[in-house]
Amino acid sequence: LRQQRARAAAEAPEEAAAALENVVSFYEPETGRAIPCAKEFEADADGARYVIGTPVDTPATICTFNDAGELAPLDPESKLHEELVAMFETALEEYSLTLLRTAVTLTIEGEMEDDEDLDGVVDGEDYDEDDFLIDEDDDMYYEDEEEEKEDGGTPDVVTLDG
Repeated sequence: LRQQRARAAAEAPEEAAAALENVVSFYEPETGRAIPCAKEFEADADGARYVIGTPVDTPATICTFNDAGELAPLDPESKLHEELVAMFETALEEYSLTLLRTAVTLTIEGEMEDDEDLDGVVDGEDYDEDDFLIDEDDDMYYEDEEEEKEDGGTPDVVTLDG
């Protein structure tokens, strides 16, 4: 959002001011988190004002493949989700992107490149989603470490703790 505001202000100051008037923050009372959104539509009903907004930054969800092979969101309350958020925060920094813990969903702030540029990027290295495995303790490790782990050895990376 900050980058978008600065770029818009430099390109067309009058338009930037108008765009900022169109941005509202929706708050999630349970967490105290907010998500900046562009107002798309407003309506009054039963004495209350309602707004439809779209996130200013790119919405993001951490997903995994379920037993049926379908992509499913990971429970945001799980230990693994927190570990993955920390890992993705670091990975995205290399692309001048910021993963934000906003209300309702994660968002990515910054100029997104072609989606193919970011596919499979973790810690600056390219991995296929099949390279990651999760053990019974919800700890993540890389597929090439599976054999070492099964043999009782300690893999280089067992969990994603900060």
